[in-house]
Amino acid sequence: MYYLCAALTLISASISLFFSLLAVKRSKDDANEKALYVTARSIAFWCISIVPFFMISTEMVVITSLGMIIVQFLDGFIGIKIKDKFETWGPFIIAVAHLVALVFFIL
Repeated sequence: MYYLCAALTLISASISLFFSLLAVKRSKDDANEKALYVTARSIAFWCISIVPFFMISTEMVVITSLGMIIVQFLDGFIGIKIKDKFETWGPFIIAVAHLVALVFFIL
């Protein structure tokens, strides 16, 4: 379960990074500046999410997993606000699956 949780975290962080880089590419002016800030945070989260593959740490997997679960749930609420089913259900499904894996890992 350790590597499953670590992999789900890395996958989630990679998806977030991909979409933030896409936003940088597609945005202009003030929106581009905001997209750059989001990308900086996505890069940081991605870097943190690869650590458990090189340094075995239960605490690191739990902390990074919780961080990405929170991000995915918040992304789902953003999807609700912008009325986009894909951007609502996708993050919620990923967050719930990740949370279930984390619970089984902790227990």
